Amino acid sequence: MPVGRTRPILLDCVRGTPARRERARLVAKGIGLPEVQPFSLAHEFLGCRLARLYGLMAPKAEIVTLSPDFLDATRGDLTAAGLRLEPGLAVGTEFIADLLPFPVPVQLADDEIVEAAAIYLFDLLTQNPDRSLASPNCGRAGRFVVPYDFETAFSFRFAIPRLDAWRVGNLAFARTHLFHDVLRQSDVAWRAVLDRFKTVTTTSVGEVCSTIPPVWAEVGEDVRTHITAVLDHWLQFEQEITISLGTTR
Repeated sequence: MPVGRTRPILLDCVRGTPARRERARLVAKGIGLPEVQPFSLAHEFLGCRLARLYGLMAPKAEIVTLSPDFLDATRGDLTAAGLRLEPGLAVGTEFIADLLPFPVPVQLADDEIVEAAAIYLFDLLTQNPDRSLASPNCGRAGRFVVPYDFETAFSFRFAIPRLDAWRVGNLAFARTHLFHDVLRQSDVAWRAVLDRFKTVTTTSVGEVCSTIPPVWAEVGEDVRTHITAVLDHWLQFEQEITISLGTTR
């Protein structure tokens, strides 16, 4: 796929047992592609899975094993595309054929405002700076608002200084978020959005984090600890969301 910084590849995969095979078309990122590192694969995998836990329409994420035999068989195509991949673990996300990226400046239909607010809230919860006017990483598929590309989520692990996890009100990236300005100008049912997030338990978060491959277990534990800290200070986090928007609720 000749789009995006990381230039992901489109894979038709088979999963399941010999008795029950399922085919899936995935947008895959692996080591060797531009800007792809083991930590960014772990972030992509957990970001997608946690987004779905919080009710967002993010693509499903799967672990893909790129075998030496597969890479030998596709080497000509990869070389022709100017790509190089290394064998090992990759992350594939569900290919959504009718996904159209958001045009900017953003204009939301009335029935998209709550979902946009939930995406904004999730990106502050996970400290993801890469959903902006310059890099939307969000689109429409039918009547759904779909966030994608989570490799820079959990930026407290590599870019943003580790402050208290719930203190997000003054994070600079909030002001450039794709939905920041339109949410400031909209009548958002914030209580409904916040209460929806509050129903997610630390146990559920831990279960999702435990699905990460053992080689990336440290990432899973970092993320679980971070989100648990936010949940333990939820009222303060709600106030920080208000600060980030420069509004009152």
